[in-house]
Amino acid sequence: MAILNIKSYRSSATSQQVAQQIAEIRDTGGVVVKKNQASFMTQSLVLTGRCFVNMYLDLGYYCFGSIQARGSMLMFIAAFLTFMAIGGFPFFKRIRRLVFFFHQLLFFLHSSKADSFMFFQHRSLEEKD
Repeated sequence: MAILNIKSYRSSATSQQVAQQIAEIRDTGGVVVKKNQASFMTQSLVLTGRCFVNMYLDLGYYCFGSIQARGSMLMFIAAFLTFMAIGGFPFFKRIRRLVFFFHQLLFFLHSSKADSFMFFQHRSLEEKD
């Protein structure tokens, strides 16, 4: 099969064009002159099309990889939640206690400020009379 492909390539027009380009490069002393450069958009479209074809032809490889990645992510989340439930709960319980304490402290300070403000306001009104 490979020998048949080689023989058909050697007799094709593409082979003759490549041989002609090689002869031109030899004549210029090895300097390659760029001809017919494809645009960025054309290159992107061709490469994207090739990638889609390869993914379609080798569907099992890509599907297995994505299934394995999803399973790994689910296992990571399950392990993370398990460790947080075992080791992290007392930490959050302590934080909740601290928040409750600071709420009480802020309430006390605020009420003290309000009481002192009322006291000084009352005193200032008494002195004016």
